[in-house]
Amino acid sequence: MTIATLNRLATSNRLAIRQHQQGFTLLEVMVALAILAVVAMSASQASRSYVQSVDNMKTRTFGYYVAQNTLAELRVQKTWLTASDTRQITSQGRQWQVVISPQTIQTSQGFVQPIHIRVAPIVDGSPKKDVVDIDAVLVKDMGTMP
Repeated sequence: MTIATLNRLATSNRLAIRQHQQGFTLLEVMVALAILAVVAMSASQASRSYVQSVDNMKTRTFGYYVAQNTLAELRVQKTWLTASDTRQITSQGRQWQVVISPQTIQTSQGFVQPIHIRVAPIVDGSPKKDVVDIDAVLVKDMGTMP
């Protein structure tokens, strides 16, 4: 074999190798796309879960503010409840349903009224599940009772 023949064989082998290694097969591309689709779906679900969690926490925090404001109003106005009270209020840019359930207990120093306050957001005109549920106590002196 001559050198020219060997050069021709080497060149044809290099061309054959280059032609064989140009690009990906259809199967490789489809597998890569499937992997990317699974990763994209997982990322989408994770971000959706995070957004829902943040929204739930925000609703609960605002509901807690509403419950605390309701309790503060009862204490400032020195309101003494005789029956359960359901109120619909607008606070924190939302509609809320506040349910106040009282009890009255007479002690030797006066009256103590344990109250239970539940707060639920109102969505589309109807209250949803309670987001806040607190217990508190109101106190009245015997001299200020009606």
